Amino acid sequence: MKLSRHILPSVFILLTGCLSTGQAAPPVSIEQAWIPEAPPVVSVLAGYMTLKNADTRTATIMAASSPAFGRVEIHRTVIKDGMASMQQQSSLDIPAGQSVQLKPGGLHLMLIEPKKPLKQDDVVDVQFQMKDGSQLSARFTVKRNSGAGNEHQHHH
Repeated sequence: MKLSRHILPSVFILLTGCLSTGQAAPPVSIEQAWIPEAPPVVSVLAGYMTLKNADTRTATIMAASSPAFGRVEIHRTVIKDGMASMQQQSSLDIPAGQSVQLKPGGLHLMLIEPKKPLKQDDVVDVQFQMKDGSQLSARFTVKRNSGAGNEHQHHH
């Protein structure tokens, strides 16, 4: 009887450990996902976030989509001869153990053809198709522009 009191907790811990490994967190996490609020007539919005890759291998986003938009594309702002332009990216690498920030003036999501006007505090779901076939989802919150001059203007 004494022996079973010691074995039972060990078996429970062992089983719990096995079960929890089957539900490991995805290697890429998304933080601070937001969309600047824009006038309701705007047909292109931007999405910003921080991607963190806890894996030992590079993770690659191949595509993005959202039920709230006609299309979602990954773009990079490039400044050449003092002129800013947007260049669509076919994919986005998140190096192993590193973070990639999508922010005004750099990498960002182009959220094209909103299905309805978005206002402050609205939440938008975006899905990402990873190169390894997995899906990654994020919830973006619409935030009022700070007026600090770092909001992103799109001219396409």
